[in-house]
Amino acid sequence: MNKPTVELKKISKSFPGVRALAQVDLSFYPGEIHAIVGENGAGKSTLVKILAGDYTKDEGEIFIEGQEEHLGSPRHAQKAGIGLIHQELTLLPERSVAENIVLGREPLTGIGLVDKPGMRQVATEFLSRLGLDMDPATVVSSLPIALRQMVEIAKALSQNANVLILDEPTSSLAESETRVLLDLVKNLRDRGMVLVYISHRLEEVFEIADRISVLRDGQLIDSKLTRNTIPEEIVRMMVGRELQDMFYREASPQEEVLLDVDKLTGEGFQDVSLTLRRGEVVGMAGLVGAGRSEFARAAVGLDAAFSGSVSVKGRQIERLNPRTAVARGLIYVPEDRKLQGLFLNLSVRKNLTINALNSHSRWGFLNFGILIELAKDLIAKLSVRPSDPTRRIKNLSGGNQQKVVIAKWLTVDHSILILDEPTRGIDVGAKSEIYNLIDKLAGQGIGVVIISSELPELLGLCDRILVMRNGNLVGELSREEADSDGIMHLAAGVPSGTVS
Repeated sequence: MNKPTVELKKISKSFPGVRALAQVDLSFYPGEIHAIVGENGAGKSTLVKILAGDYTKDEGEIFIEGQEEHLGSPRHAQKAGIGLIHQELTLLPERSVAENIVLGREPLTGIGLVDKPGMRQVATEFLSRLGLDMDPATVVSSLPIALRQMVEIAKALSQNANVLILDEPTSSLAESETRVLLDLVKNLRDRGMVLVYISHRLEEVFEIADRISVLRDGQLIDSKLTRNTIPEEIVRMMVGRELQDMFYREASPQEEVLLDVDKLTGEGFQDVSLTLRRGEVVGMAGLVGAGRSEFARAAVGLDAAFSGSVSVKGRQIERLNPRTAVARGLIYVPEDRKLQGLFLNLSVRKNLTINALNSHSRWGFLNFGILIELAKDLIAKLSVRPSDPTRRIKNLSGGNQQKVVIAKWLTVDHSILILDEPTRGIDVGAKSEIYNLIDKLAGQGIGVVIISSELPELLGLCDRILVMRNGNLVGELSREEADSDGIMHLAAGVPSGTVS
């Protein structure tokens, strides 16, 4: 076997009240894609941030090419040949591709000015190594997410990275874009690079990884060659238990119509109708850009609708806006929890109770005792971890943040929940808990609309599935009729049986 390019020995890291990593040993080899998986909060992000110089380790040793290294900053990590492609991209959106690739290392002319032709030449060289025929003068903000990630990778290669860490690289990509990225990663592996791949998508991990390491509660559970394991074993190691009946669905819809959206038209969609009954879970499927989120935002008054109507329990909402929607029990949980769903610098308790302030105040004074007990009750019911209500929400894992985003709306009178990508970027254990919560809410008579790009969860949870394409509603499938092929042929507009 080749000698490892990177060795981590007994790496430990703690934050106030949390042991993030405990005595982790890992080795990364050239020409290998090494996937690191685990539930949210398992320690994956802490580990890669230590490797990238964003965090300093508390204990342990890091060896690169056999030499011990102290990665005290991102610059130190770059000098050691380590590049990190963050889940949230770090490019400057209003600068050109070339400016981003050589940022901080711009070539200079003989009189000390930036050599713009030289800068474009460097950018073109590294873009071509990735098989990209792209104008380096292109402004980054005009590029789709997939190409921005390619620019990030080209930037890392220009810094002489031979170890590339990819943190959830496909979480915001369409299927076709994902295929391009995965092919690129395989190509880099074949050139002898070390690839460290972080992902919650196990099907993707098993397709691309040569080796899989599982973290749980900051500890390394095991490392296995992909060919010697199966997804069920990896899931069992991730969560510490068997996950059976992932999409348990007990509730059954009733006849009462809670939500009736009639021929709603707005920016990016037209003439979309939806009926939702008490206790029913309705899914909305479609490719990226199909108009599902745009429809949902207009249905709750976040964006303007040009025509059509929205009625709750038989009464039309005359002046549709977020306030009137919430007052009628119509709740929308947005896709981007960090930008649209949470106050990241506030505590878990303040986020959970933000919608309950009016109902727990008197003469302008808040009843903090009741609010604290309310937060503790929600934390217990939804198994938010850690259970400390004073912890800042930004320090929770993605899965626990998502639980808080949903839970804060359970403090108001509601009968309809529209959940936009409720499990994006969270681990399999947290997904299972959210699926169970959705079923419980439906069992309590809540009507739930789920917008999701993950067909298995739509098929497993929903009583009916609506399919959109290019802003139009193109089909409706019952639970008995729906399957992946039928949904995809409607979403893509191709004959059934031709979607592979």
